[in-house]
Amino acid sequence: MNTSALNNELVQKALRLACIGHDGQYRFDGVTPFIYHCIAVMHNTAEDIVMPSALATALLHDLLEDTECTLEDFPDDVQSYVEALTAIGDEPNRKMVALRKLDRQISPIPIIVKMADRRHNLEDDPKKRKFEKYRESTLALFKMARNHGLDNTVNYKELGLLFASRIV
Repeated sequence: MNTSALNNELVQKALRLACIGHDGQYRFDGVTPFIYHCIAVMHNTAEDIVMPSALATALLHDLLEDTECTLEDFPDDVQSYVEALTAIGDEPNRKMVALRKLDRQISPIPIIVKMADRRHNLEDDPKKRKFEKYRESTLALFKMARNHGLDNTVNYKELGLLFASRIV
């Protein structure tokens, strides 16, 4: 990863906000601090795009769903991207609704971040039930990425290999 992008003010601000927002939260194992997931998603995102707004979006992608943060807490440069990645509400199909919202984005940033997020979630907890749970939305994500010309990205390819090896 281009380490100069990590020194960018926007990325540093996003990292601080993510650390504060996810303080005391842990991954599914109950041991790993949740911020590790945000950093892993940022690292995956950086395999395709190292723009500060993309890295900041990756760090902040779960804050609206998992914390008391609001869009107003986020840097202006990433508000629309984070909002596009957020599934709000309790409806059973809220994740698919969020995917449709993602598909309407002009920028590739939220789609790349979503693929990076899904990739890390599947790598981090490779239980078959998670693959089955994500089947429909991942297939929709693949189609969306192809429609946006993102089927040659590292995250598209890695997620595809990971998903295909488990779901068959």
